[in-house]
Amino acid sequence: MEKQKWEGKELDKDIIGNGDLYSPETCIFVSPKLNSCVINLKKPDVVSRGNRFHARCSNPVTGKREHLGYFSNKDQAVKVWFSRKRQIIIELLTDEGFAKPKEVAEKLMLGGSGADGSTSRQSEIGQLMQVMAVQAAKQLQVDMNVQK
Repeated sequence: MEKQKWEGKELDKDIIGNGDLYSPETCIFVSPKLNSCVINLKKPDVVSRGNRFHARCSNPVTGKREHLGYFSNKDQAVKVWFSRKRQIIIELLTDEGFAKPKEVAEKLMLGGSGADGSTSRQSEIGQLMQVMAVQAAKQLQVDMNVQK
């Protein structure tokens, strides 16, 4: 962790950790855009409008709130919201040089949605993401050495 590029970045404990502990093994420096996107996974932007549900998504890439549509039930609106958030996270992970951005995004989405909420599942996700982040950090270190 000490060798990661940190200038202009924020310390994140959710991507490779389980979100509970700040330590060299569970944290990584990421852009403010990626960090805010990951933090907001626990709160789908879905609001009730009469008998419909309005899904909206803040996009840190464009800096705008996107209208995703009106839906007849909350579950549909939440699914669309998570789908769009996943796309944005993949884009941000790719921009930051993460190895396997789609897999990392999937694990983040599973953890964020609380699909089964079990501690063992969250631990398994955290372990897998930690391995992926270590791979990404090693690749970034190689890239930085090549640039020198």
